[in-house]
Amino acid sequence: MPVARVAVVTGASSGIGAAIARALAARGWRCVLVARREERLRALAEEIGGEVEVCDVSDRAAVEELAARVLERHLRIHLLVNNAGIGARAGFLAAEPERIEQVVRTNYLAGVWCLRAFLPGLERAAPADVVNVVSVAGTIAYPQSGPYSSSKHAQLAFSRAVTAELRPRGIAVH
Repeated sequence: MPVARVAVVTGASSGIGAAIARALAARGWRCVLVARREERLRALAEEIGGEVEVCDVSDRAAVEELAARVLERHLRIHLLVNNAGIGARAGFLAAEPERIEQVVRTNYLAGVWCLRAFLPGLERAAPADVVNVVSVAGTIAYPQSGPYSSSKHAQLAFSRAVTAELRPRGIAVH
């Protein structure tokens, strides 16, 4: 029996992340579900036969620990879906500074930390893929969502920049 391809999906406890995990599992992928909300992750894992990893991906040290645990179980990671994200329905002047920092850590830096931490597994699985879920807000900034738009624009720029770095390693970025 062939070994299932392994996907790590962040922000998997609801919304787009949960839908991606369901679609992958329906196609035979083994999904490692990552999010902060354990109860929701466990329910989805039961539904699709996935693995649960509770982690706040905005915390670089926590992401490194997460990757170490996952790479112990799965030598190869065929797909990394950086989907974790939070909103900020306020402009730069109205939003609390702590909220702006959290939005940037979650919507942008989490993808950087996850890519770096899972890179050995992605390289071993090459050809492999990384999907960074951005937003139209990353290309069109609205005043009342400035921190969110800026974080998604940074994620888009990161995706474009790292594409050239990863291509020779057999990793495509989407």
